[in-house]
Amino acid sequence: MLAGFVASKGNDEYAVKHACMHLGRLGHKRVTMRSDQENAIEELARKIESKTAVGIVHNEFSVGESQSNGMVEKAVQNVQRQVRIMSSGREERSGTKLKRDHLISALLVIHVANTINRQRAGLDGRTT
Repeated sequence: MLAGFVASKGNDEYAVKHACMHLGRLGHKRVTMRSDQENAIEELARKIESKTAVGIVHNEFSVGESQSNGMVEKAVQNVQRQVRIMSSGREERSGTKLKRDHLISALLVIHVANTINRQRAGLDGRTT
């Protein structure tokens, strides 16, 4: 799972750069992107595709049918929950509340995804 923080939907240059970097690291020549036909996501995918050599196969499901992409929805919920937990703990310890657009907020999303990846148990019951 890869996760990143963007300030707004759509053509966000940081999101494009971040996605291209990760696609390059994965080493695949082609990936499948699932989306719900939302204009902002389609625009982002087109921009990413134009800036990387990785081929993107678009797999769209009906608008409002997020249940058909349950695995992704569950991953998003897990990241959001863990970000809230870690933010709350940091705020409690420091006594200060960070603004949503603070750099630490962006880094926390990436850290949470990496932590979830490391702690997830495989089919053999072991963590990576």
